[in-house]
Amino acid sequence: MNRTEWILFMTVMLAVAGFALPSPVMTPMFLDQGYQLLASDTGQTERIWWLMLAFGLYPVGQMLGGPYLGRLSDRWGRKPVLVGALIGVVLGYLVMALAIWQQWLWLLLLSRLWEGLCNGNVAIAQAMAADISSPERKPILFSRLNVALNMGWIVGPLFGGFMAEYGGGYTAPFIGAGVIAALNLGGVFWGLPAVTTAAQGPGAEPPAVRLSLIRLPQLRLYLLLTLLSYGAIMLYFNFFNVWLVERFAQTPFQLALAAVMISVPMMFGSWLAGRISGRLHLLWIGLLGHLLMTLGMLLFVVPQSLAMLYLVMAIAGVGITIGEQATSLGVSNNAPASQQGEAMGLYRALAMGSELLAAAMGALLVIQGTQYAYIGAAMLALLCVLIFLRKGIVEVGRALRPQSTSAP
Repeated sequence: MNRTEWILFMTVMLAVAGFALPSPVMTPMFLDQGYQLLASDTGQTERIWWLMLAFGLYPVGQMLGGPYLGRLSDRWGRKPVLVGALIGVVLGYLVMALAIWQQWLWLLLLSRLWEGLCNGNVAIAQAMAADISSPERKPILFSRLNVALNMGWIVGPLFGGFMAEYGGGYTAPFIGAGVIAALNLGGVFWGLPAVTTAAQGPGAEPPAVRLSLIRLPQLRLYLLLTLLSYGAIMLYFNFFNVWLVERFAQTPFQLALAAVMISVPMMFGSWLAGRISGRLHLLWIGLLGHLLMTLGMLLFVVPQSLAMLYLVMAIAGVGITIGEQATSLGVSNNAPASQQGEAMGLYRALAMGSELLAAAMGALLVIQGTQYAYIGAAMLALLCVLIFLRKGIVEVGRALRPQSTSAP
């Protein structure tokens, strides 16, 4: 990788690490009856509802801010917009730490919304990857960014769980997340070169004639698949820690170790997706990823031991990252070059906004038992399987045809 690719890699890893660092803390914090964020007599179901609201406000912010930040990066350049967004992220984590320290639920919820509005880092990095890569190299670079994303899910929760358990309670991980975001900001500001986007270069169309992306049929299909696929992923992960606490009585640090156990196979899945992208049509890659997702999510509630649970998690993790490769490349390949920032912002907005779909489904399903959330996640993944299968049979037949350099 060259210097720019390395900085994009580190930007994605640090962005996700900062976001994921408090993740093993949120569930125990809301379920802890001795902690006064919620009244001590608050019931378990109500606590889970508040937890889902805290999770859900971040994607609301992403849905509102992601496409807008992407559109700004198309016109003003990737670097200045990324720097401005990261400043907002650092401030957001500091406010979040203050809210946890003072046990102010309202400020915690407000800061989660603010974080979502500002956190367009991954979308802008993906748009820049599309700017600097050829059609043949794009799948490799996207798969490397997915590796970085999953490395963030290892580094962040592991550090966050350790800080919560051994470094000063629930406030410490949020301070740590702010420090990581500040490091990310410094790396981008001093190390990332300015890259001219297609919307800024010679022959760029004026804003008045830019396409409405949602009107492009192929792009609209991949956006729908993104919503359904990430709906399954978010439903899976939202109740991931709840299930481990309920079934296996995991502590924050143990939850962080569980995050590592699923992130390692996800990194392998990202690497594998990059290797097969030049050999299989994108539709078949999506089919493979979502078949593995369906199997892993459906079997998640079966194991009675952590060893068997980790095996099931590995199946789901590989499937998730292969599926992510298919949906992200599908969106990028079908969007105009001059609107890559807007398209990837919309992609990330739907990816994170799908948490609303997951929260709504989960709130209904968890009333019958936490295990039903995983059945719901598997059904959403299965719906993606059916769409990819039908689309693959119609467009490329039953043969496994190599992916062309043009949009699928």
